[in-house]
Amino acid sequence: MNYRTLLWWVCVSASVSAQQVNYEVRFPNIRHHEAEVTAVFSDISSPVLDIRMSRSSPGRYALHEFIKNVYSVRAEDGRGKKLDVTQNDPYGWQVSGHDGTVRFFYTVYGDHVDGTYLSLDASHAHINPPAMFVYAQNADHRNIRLRFTLPDKTWRIATQLKESGASVYIASDLAYLMDSPIEISAFQESSWRVPATSGDILFSLILHHTGTPKQTEYLAKVGDVIVREARAVFGEFPVFDQGRYAFMMELTPYASWDGMEHRNSSVITNRDSISGDFLDIASTMAHEFFHAWNVERLRPKSLEPFDKTRVNMSEELWFAEGFTSYYDDLIITRAGIQSVDRYCKVLTKLMNNVVVDPSKNFGGPAHMSQRAAFTDAATSVDAQNRKNIFSTYYWYGATVALGLDLTLRTEHGKTLDDYMQLLWKAYGKTEKPYTSADLESALGDLIGDKKRAQRFFDETIRGNRLPDYKKLLDYAGFVTRAAHADRPTLGQVRLAADDDGILIKDATLIGDPLYLAGLDRGDKIFSLNDQAVRSIEAWEEVLKQLKPDDSVTIVYEQRGLKGTSRVKVAVDPSLEIIPVEQTGKSLTEKKSNFRAAWLSSKSIDKPLLYRYCKKCRRAYEFQYEFCPFDGVLLQITPEE
Repeated sequence: MNYRTLLWWVCVSASVSAQQVNYEVRFPNIRHHEAEVTAVFSDISSPVLDIRMSRSSPGRYALHEFIKNVYSVRAEDGRGKKLDVTQNDPYGWQVSGHDGTVRFFYTVYGDHVDGTYLSLDASHAHINPPAMFVYAQNADHRNIRLRFTLPDKTWRIATQLKESGASVYIASDLAYLMDSPIEISAFQESSWRVPATSGDILFSLILHHTGTPKQTEYLAKVGDVIVREARAVFGEFPVFDQGRYAFMMELTPYASWDGMEHRNSSVITNRDSISGDFLDIASTMAHEFFHAWNVERLRPKSLEPFDKTRVNMSEELWFAEGFTSYYDDLIITRAGIQSVDRYCKVLTKLMNNVVVDPSKNFGGPAHMSQRAAFTDAATSVDAQNRKNIFSTYYWYGATVALGLDLTLRTEHGKTLDDYMQLLWKAYGKTEKPYTSADLESALGDLIGDKKRAQRFFDETIRGNRLPDYKKLLDYAGFVTRAAHADRPTLGQVRLAADDDGILIKDATLIGDPLYLAGLDRGDKIFSLNDQAVRSIEAWEEVLKQLKPDDSVTIVYEQRGLKGTSRVKVAVDPSLEIIPVEQTGKSLTEKKSNFRAAWLSSKSIDKPLLYRYCKKCRRAYEFQYEFCPFDGVLLQITPEE
């Protein structure tokens, strides 16, 4: 290396270092849920450095105001001189008088285990970066360097960030940091490789839980089956940075239920153990991994670029989240993790929460997507009428996906997998953000009928018209019927005993008898059909004596005013979906073939999974829940 080359290298290195943002994180008071963070900003040209805290987080569509957990703020310049720190609005600080460098010190608090917030305690540091790290305005492009001082010598660090030394990690820019969760604990780990066109992908299960290493290994096998089945939907894996993808999981009694997607990893939290609600855990794994295609790379233009300073509204969440929700349970069914009977219970849930529910009358999937700002873990103290006017874009979108998949199969000789592959190639693999018009155009290309695609989007996406699910599901040999054809009801509402009556705990549902009687949240019912009701048992006993279409009198109190209403008893509107075999009828060959084409595995190389009977020690396909010989609940590991 000659002198000029050496001089050039020194200058470039100094420039890169100056343009880098450095964070140092320590945990001296982690038992009280605190971390101490130092952020160093160099080469500052503005006389006042505007430092901010994120208000929103990638994968969330509401405000979370992370600054509320930041305090003990101070700053100094590159020479250690104390600097003035002011706060002109609730979302950040202004630092002046610096010498081109600002060292910003603060304490951050976190005690919530999920995919959005920060959790610091004696067992771990569970970090969603927007909840921990401040940033400087107009410095998003700078390289990032993180250094952690671990509070326990047995703890390790797991993250999709690139390692650059002992407890040191780097990110290409602020957006990459904010999309990179970090787990620091004595976690268990199990890894496996899966072939891909770009080379083998190293998958890892990072599991912080109270279970055994054997359970961790088995959950990794489940993950292996899931990633292969998900790949079959799109035909290929995405290209993961560093050729790695990690499932970062928290299964502890202190965790909240959550799942959060990231570009090269996902965070899954649940208070149940692996031995508990396993299908829910597996479904969440499938959901978050499906997001590696749908929303991380196949991304709506309305979310690009993600703005951490405000709510990010999108009318395409019915597709980004809802279609993903359709595929999560479909994938674990195809993978043999969930039985067809169990899958019918999932379909039943969709029917009752969307098709039967009156909220769909207040807007279609696109409109419900736009309401995410008020529903996606958003908080408020005032009462809302959400029960009547909002159908979550997760369930609504999944229900639309179900109808579209079955319609494509029965009328066009296509599948929803075909649609997803078409979109992946056009917008996901190329990472070209799409619009709703693009989704509509692609559907028209798939079925060769642009007008039919436009009608579907006008009626079902922008409108609220849904297909005939009973007819569509019959093609697969599934029966849609009333779940409780003769059960009387006065409404789907939460009730509680309250001294001398029954208290209505939430909003009554539009169309229900209690709603038609003018009763709502907070009202108290004293008698039903001339019989006093002072307990839930008494209420249910009176209901048992009634029949649908009976006319009954209700005596109640509303805001201190006594009243009497006469209402007609309704029939429980709940639906259920069951395999035709459960009705005593046979599944025809045609319907059996249709069901298999829809629900059977599409992966050519997935390993087999088993559950075990602790009594007879036999192994059975994973979809079975009970031993056919002993009737005992099967477990996921032989020695559990």
